[in-house]
Amino acid sequence: MVVDSELKWGKRSPKDYDEETRKEAMDQLHDESRALIEFIHVCVLLDIARNLGYAMARRGEIPGAVRVGDKWKVRRAELKKFLYGEE
Repeated sequence: MVVDSELKWGKRSPKDYDEETRKEAMDQLHDESRALIEFIHVCVLLDIARNLGYAMARRGEIPGAVRVGDKWKVRRAELKKFLYGEE
């Protein structure tokens, strides 16, 4: 994934996510072998900035958001159901 350090760690807006990151986010969402999605890709799919995403995860507003060590991940099936209303 090609993400500059400001996008990866800074307070950037959703419009700054590059096309490669958007494609990776969709690939992770539709990869049936994957149980968890990386948090930056969840923010891309929800079209929100990372800092807002972290705040929403802490408040329980992102379905399937879990802490794995010191990182946030999201259960793919729950996010897909939230986004598309799928079972």
